[in-house]
Amino acid sequence: MFQVTGKKSYARVREELKASKGQDPSRLEMFRACFSKDGTTKNLEASNAIVSNMLIYSYTYFFYVFLMLLKIHTLFL
Repeated sequence: MFQVTGKKSYARVREELKASKGQDPSRLEMFRACFSKDGTTKNLEASNAIVSNMLIYSYTYFFYVFLMLLKIHTLFL
């Protein structure tokens, strides 16, 4: 995979994202910032990694919401 940050370190990228968002960036946000530029990647491997990480994040979030709804539902039984 090819980085698109040039000589900029990961720490510097993280601090710039933190300054723009007001909170620490996630691993996915860091990966996207370092391996894609303007939403495009340099190769298929980086693109596949971003898509698979987005799917994992989505499923994890869905599962978390499902568990919270299940917990709320059991409170009313």
